Amino acid sequence: SHDVEKAYALDEEVTFKITVKNVYDTPMTIMLEEKEGVTVTPGTFENVASGETVEATAKYKITEQDIVNGSFVNVVTASFSKDKEVYRFQATDTVKTEPVRKQIAVEKTILPEYEKSVYALGDTIKYSIVATNKGNQTLKNVYVTDALTQDEWYFTELRPGQPTVALETKEYTVTEEDILKGSVVNVATATSDEK
Repeated sequence: SHDVEKAYALDEEVTFKITVKNVYDTPMTIMLEEKEGVTVTPGTFENVASGETVEATAKYKITEQDIVNGSFVNVVTASFSKDKEVYRFQATDTVKTEPVRKQIAVEKTILPEYEKSVYALGDTIKYSIVATNKGNQTLKNVYVTDALTQDEWYFTELRPGQPTVALETKEYTVTEEDILKGSVVNVATATSDEK
């Protein structure tokens, strides 16, 4: 069974324990049916004696929509059958999910062949940028920009945990202004119309 106090994360597996008792005065076949996306093992119990209890396990992975809903409600249907008679009963169980989180992380590094301990006037620098969705919702219309090199990239969507490919900027040439400041400051950003 699941932890009733836990808030489940995206793609985290929830295990439900299903216990069914044959309350009829005759042996029955018990079949368990789950919601789409939920797997139950075993799903069928043949000739369950009167008064006997059987147990099954259902497993489910939390989706982005469950996170938006704030919970996942599992519904299991137990069908008791003998010959042509069928009796159906339903039971539900609910698990909480983490709150919606939309977050993009950007990592920027200088490409190895451009790395130096000290840069002089006219030296060139080229950066690699990786944007990663650190939240639990797919982000649409993601723009990654590098203010220094004025590069911009667009992605229709960025799924949770999925990094963009390493984006290489154009070369940047160290200027006299950079020398006077004592450093080259480069800021890369990622935005989405949902964040």
